[in-house]
Amino acid sequence: MPYIAPLYGGVEAEMLSILRDPGPMTNAALDGSGFLCLEDDDPAAELFATLLAEAGIAPSRMTPWNAYPWYINRKPNTAELTAGHDPLRRLLGLLPRLRVVMLNGGDGVRGRSSADHGVVSRAPDLSHGATSVRRHQGCSRGADGRSTSEVRDGGRATQRLQVSYRASLLERSSRAKAEQATERLPRAASLKASEPDMRTSVRDVRGRATPAL
Repeated sequence: MPYIAPLYGGVEAEMLSILRDPGPMTNAALDGSGFLCLEDDDPAAELFATLLAEAGIAPSRMTPWNAYPWYINRKPNTAELTAGHDPLRRLLGLLPRLRVVMLNGGDGVRGRSSADHGVVSRAPDLSHGATSVRRHQGCSRGADGRSTSEVRDGGRATQRLQVSYRASLLERSSRAKAEQATERLPRAASLKASEPDMRTSVRDVRGRATPAL
């Protein structure tokens, strides 16, 4: 299983991005980095890095994962995807600030049955109320007669819109937390003002005044 690169947010991440399975460049035995990383020499990593940069999402605000987290370099079957539930469940329990779960592609989440319904929807206490949204992969050819390049360009445009939507969810969450913190400040000040002044004189059990400290 590849490590998660330190450029990501780790346990402080607000967004979790779930793909299907680790690519070849994550496998150190095949001269890969051994990490899930945007800097891997891999077209998928390059594309995702571009989409995040265009949407203004810093890698430090997210962490990557895979529906089947072990390296196999093929499409995982149903049993393998089911085996990936427990590691994902444990990961969700380590992300207290999680706000958005991004499910990438059809195969990556098997129509949301693996990552979403398998863990996030069935364990809302672990996902901390995170919003689960999908990012579809572009098709390789079009049934409507469009060329492969036209379909690819259309798919990229859709992906940009979808990642930008995730960015808006993160910003909305950040603003809501800031507003909650601002609302708590007057309350805290009010409670502080109502506290008794412990420096005033008090009387001991015999009724005599005791000097303030």
